[in-house]
Amino acid sequence: MDSSGRVLIPSLLRDYAELGKNTVLLGQGKKFELWDECGGNKRRDAYLHETGDAGQIPEALQTLSL
Repeated sequence: MDSSGRVLIPSLLRDYAELGKNTVLLGQGKKFELWDECGGNKRRDAYLHETGDAGQIPEALQTLSL
């Protein structure tokens, strides 16, 4: 991480992960994942479909504000 808080992702990893202009940063605990926006949305939708929660936002998250 540089002094501006930026993280350099080497081109080899950007190519491997198929990162485009728009990305999504997901974090939990001590790790984070960087996804291409389209791929991340597809993965999220597939997960929600598998768990039966597609289109439903848990009540606890409905009142969350950042």
